[in-house]
Amino acid sequence: MCPLCGRRLAKNGSYPRTIPVGASCLDGVILRRYCSTCQVAWSLIPDFILPWHSYGRQLIVDWLLARMRGSAYRSQTFLVQQGIVHAPAEAMTSWSDMLDCQRTQPGYQRFHGWTRRFTRGAQKCLDSLMAVLAWLSLDLRQVVVEVATLQQAASPTSPLTLALAVMLVMPSARAPDPDQRSEHLARLVGILVMRPLPVSHKVRRASGGRIVYDTLVI
Repeated sequence: MCPLCGRRLAKNGSYPRTIPVGASCLDGVILRRYCSTCQVAWSLIPDFILPWHSYGRQLIVDWLLARMRGSAYRSQTFLVQQGIVHAPAEAMTSWSDMLDCQRTQPGYQRFHGWTRRFTRGAQKCLDSLMAVLAWLSLDLRQVVVEVATLQQAASPTSPLTLALAVMLVMPSARAPDPDQRSEHLARLVGILVMRPLPVSHKVRRASGGRIVYDTLVI
């Protein structure tokens, strides 16, 4: 059903896309649907994929949680936990130097980019989230407790951690546990990635009353 008007969507072809599976990718297909009433063409993106990202949502969420807890960008432990293939460091070469010679996929530069992007996005959303807390008359002390359990002191990911803590103390949240934190962070990442982005060439072509292209996460 169309999320704008509720009418049934018509088939509108498909396009090939690499589908992230853990730290690797497989060839796949994204289905498209069209609403003749709204004149919007929708790409049906599975919820484990983040639009405009080559790697899956869960890998990004796992990294952000690890970074909140103090993981280094060049952490070998995180790569091992995620099953990311990497060459063992030679006896006379440090792990950090080895990464400069033989990059992993994703590389530590990608981890840094994810951290920077989602932390900045969370910073921009904090005013709205805090306004929701005030509207619901929630106790800010609960948020402070959640922040203390989520990250180390003086973490550069403080805005993202605070945004996650706010979501965790919402009335719909259950008792905090590691799985719930991952679930709520996945929701937050999905919200942040759908923030207004530069207008794509498809949207520019659609100006003047022509078809508008958009993404629908299912």
